[in-house]
Amino acid sequence: MKKLYVFFILIILAKSVICQTITYNKLYTPYPNNSTNTFNASSIINERNHYFFVGYGNDTINSNFQSLIFCKIDSIGNVSRKFTLTKTGWNYYPEAQTLIKCKNGGFLYLGQKDTANYNPEHIVIRFDDNLDTVWTKTIHNYNVEWEAFIQQKETSDNGLIFIGGIELSFNNLGVLLVKSDSLGNQIWRKIFNLPDRSGASRIIETPDKGFLIKGFHDTQVTGNGGPFLIKTDSLGNQQWYKDIGGNQYDGSAAIALTNDSNVLVAYGYSTYSYPQNAAWKARLNVIKYRLDGTEVWNKFYDSIYSDLEVTKVQIFPDNNFIVMGYYQSIDSVSYFSSFLFKYNFNGDSLWRKKYFLNFQDIDMNGLYDNVLNPNKGITACGAVIGHQLTVPQQIWLLKTDSTGYAPGPQNISVQEYTNNIPTVRVFPNPASDFINIILNENNKNCQVEIYSNIGQLVYTEERKSFTNHLHINTMKFHNGLYKIVVKEKGDIRGQASFLITN
Repeated sequence: MKKLYVFFILIILAKSVICQTITYNKLYTPYPNNSTNTFNASSIINERNHYFFVGYGNDTINSNFQSLIFCKIDSIGNVSRKFTLTKTGWNYYPEAQTLIKCKNGGFLYLGQKDTANYNPEHIVIRFDDNLDTVWTKTIHNYNVEWEAFIQQKETSDNGLIFIGGIELSFNNLGVLLVKSDSLGNQIWRKIFNLPDRSGASRIIETPDKGFLIKGFHDTQVTGNGGPFLIKTDSLGNQQWYKDIGGNQYDGSAAIALTNDSNVLVAYGYSTYSYPQNAAWKARLNVIKYRLDGTEVWNKFYDSIYSDLEVTKVQIFPDNNFIVMGYYQSIDSVSYFSSFLFKYNFNGDSLWRKKYFLNFQDIDMNGLYDNVLNPNKGITACGAVIGHQLTVPQQIWLLKTDSTGYAPGPQNISVQEYTNNIPTVRVFPNPASDFINIILNENNKNCQVEIYSNIGQLVYTEERKSFTNHLHINTMKFHNGLYKIVVKEKGDIRGQASFLITN
């Protein structure tokens, strides 16, 4: 009987080890250590418990020209296969988030190559599921000056859509949109001549078969700049245009399509006045839009950071989302760390983490792309620049669990700013058996919702009476932090937080 008991204990322990979530935070150098090497990873995808990422680095074996590096890694972050795209006399350049999965299997990659004389050409590579090359397409520039594709996506008609920038005249850049068939053969192209110097870097196909474009415009005269959105129909004809941000120089933005066909935009909203500050300072701003361009909500978060850049918005199946990016952590020096901020579908904060591998005054820790894991964590790639590293710039791979944990991250303080949303009064706070909510006088017909600290809706009530007082029994609530959200016709009209301590 004792042997049988020990046997069952061993089985349970074995299962707990097998089911344990694997996380890591590591560097990778594709070539032997060399102080002249610089490596970066800009795109990552997942496929059946494996990950593929693409980066670049100086090929010291092949005359030190810059080459593309494609790698397959297993679930614990070890590289199981690698091959490079390199050629003497040519430099290869990857763009961020341009390694994508195709609907009928395999992968597609977009990049650029040029000679030492800077004659850029676009390259599109189609891979099978094992990362073997199926075909390669070189797309020559139509413009004699300069044009560049920054991102591509597969479309619902099995074709491709490309977005980027084009030089229209001296110091005048426009947005370039190109539609092609599945082999990269051009069907049509559109050019958007916008104010100032403008270019686009992200595109998503919308449910109406149109496209949403994210770009950035700036001017060298006043130092102003910021992100913008363009919505087109299926033929690339503009339906609406929207400038985002303030009157100063804002940070770069990321966009994502939610599962309920809305759009999220996240970027660094500038808080400085040009040109007094050498390094611009920003607060994270996240906006939710409907497809017709109307605003659902608009929220500001956190204290002010220097050089806050957003690299990706990752949507979860429940419409919760993660904003990923990096910012300068120490004003007096050039040290950057990366962050993941998670929110529920209403934009309420769930958790915040920052990540780094090197913590020195002039080091850079940047994450540029991520994929969602089955356990609701993410796997991300980027680069670490460390002046004390043997190879000064190395590929960075990070895998978290569902709470954002990975070896090395630190919890950071949560300070939330909202965009003129009034606070409702709640007492007692902390509470145990009940809470009282005092609503604003304008909240005559509204929906009152209460969310747990993980974004789960735990209570809802429609209020149609003229009293502004609600009494709610909280005896069945677990200990923890909760958030009250008051809505009117889907728009947030008030909010507050309270603590349960039974």
